[in-house]
Amino acid sequence: MLRIEVKGLKEAMANLSPSKVEKAARSALNRVKNQAKTEAVRTMSRTWNISQGNLQRKSSGRDRIHVSGFVGSDLTAHIYFMAGGISLTYFGATELRFRGNTLVKINRKVGKAVRSKREDLGVKVQLLRGGKTARLRGFLAAVAYGKNGAQGYHLGVFARHGKQRTPIYERKMISVATMIRKPEVIEPLQKFIVQKFDERFAHELKRQGMTK
Repeated sequence: MLRIEVKGLKEAMANLSPSKVEKAARSALNRVKNQAKTEAVRTMSRTWNISQGNLQRKSSGRDRIHVSGFVGSDLTAHIYFMAGGISLTYFGATELRFRGNTLVKINRKVGKAVRSKREDLGVKVQLLRGGKTARLRGFLAAVAYGKNGAQGYHLGVFARHGKQRTPIYERKMISVATMIRKPEVIEPLQKFIVQKFDERFAHELKRQGMTK
């Protein structure tokens, strides 16, 4: 969760109408909280190897990031980053496997024959843009989820617990709640929020005729 709060209002209220200052701050915060969500998604996508669309929504259509619907009486707003993991396939995880005598490349977009070396077999994934590509022991598989009208398939990177075909487990995933805490993401986002709030607050004060 990211908490956005307003500071320094006492100084403004000392010289201007307190009710109007609070109204201006509330209006500015309402706008900035949505801008902050958009910028958070944009910043995370620049750092992590995942598209903005897949960051914002699950395959079920539900949001991974929520903005509080109101500004609190203490002039705070919240952006919630869900803890549920994101499949490694959204980070470009690609598997090389044999189908018969043919070596096939498989990921979310393709499943085609390729030329490669036997030692390249397995799954490769790059979590950070421009970062190292990790090689994982496992395979891509689609598993069913949901019931009745909410049924669908989830594509993930799986591995076996032992030498038998089952049971299998999904390789560790990452969540937006973890991604937002990376310094390369949270630090520029905090600066963005401060800048945008100051700009909008000044605009709201001027709009209400309290400043020129």
